[in-house]
Amino acid sequence: MAKKMKEPIVVTKIKPYPIAVKLWTSETSPPFLGDILRVTKLGFQMEVQNSLLNIKEQYQLEFTLPFYNKTIKETARVVKTMDSFKDDKAKVKSYLIELHFVSLSKDHEKAIIEFETAIKQKL
Repeated sequence: MAKKMKEPIVVTKIKPYPIAVKLWTSETSPPFLGDILRVTKLGFQMEVQNSLLNIKEQYQLEFTLPFYNKTIKETARVVKTMDSFKDDKAKVKSYLIELHFVSLSKDHEKAIIEFETAIKQKL
């Protein structure tokens, strides 16, 4: 009787960040795209190539958490904007934007906490 060879377990690593995010002010406006660098139940920090966002403005947003494929659709308010250069030699300007959720649903809050725990994100 031949021994059955165990098939090797394939582990696919998924990077938790960046997470693609779409923001818009109304259903008729085109979406504004960015990359989330860190998300918490309070809000998130994202990077964009050109900043059209102003402090205190509210946006509808949508992004999908890796691992869980949970889509988060909420409203957030801009609380901070920062300009920086990605590469000193090329002078590529980057914008960091911090947004806070206006009112995060319990279901979405739970999903974000589970995501933070899964990637061992420190608070």
